[in-house]
Amino acid sequence: MQLFLSNYLASTIAPTTTAPDWVLKLEEILAPIEAPVTLLYTVLDVALLIAAATLLLAFWTFLPVLADDRSGGIFALYSRYGV
Repeated sequence: MQLFLSNYLASTIAPTTTAPDWVLKLEEILAPIEAPVTLLYTVLDVALLIAAATLLLAFWTFLPVLADDRSGGIFALYSRYGV
């Protein structure tokens, strides 16, 4: 019954836009560059992820030093080479 009622209401109520005209016009203007901008955001997001992982691995060796822990992490140089 509920599914029938929701389908009935969806078919009888006309969709209305609440956005101003200038927003709709701007959306039409920007539509052609949607794919390149999406690709750019994706590429830059992956680059940011790589930079964050690189910084994490680079400073992983200093974390036990700051905590005065000599056990070292997996990537700690002094635990491997006795530095």
